[in-house]
Amino acid sequence: MDAKQTALKIKYKGDLHRLRVDLTSFSLEAITALFAETFNLVPGSFVVRYTDV
Repeated sequence: MDAKQTALKIKYKGDLHRLRVDLTSFSLEAITALFAETFNLVPGSFVVRYTDV
């Protein structure tokens, strides 16, 4: 994994999805919007949680 990338795990409808994102070029707002579009969710109906290490 590239040192600039962060591994994300997304649990949705019982399935676990994994992806890597460069958070220096991707904001939390952009990731939230991407999840809403990808999973056809209403913005505000879900929460993106993360642990900053």
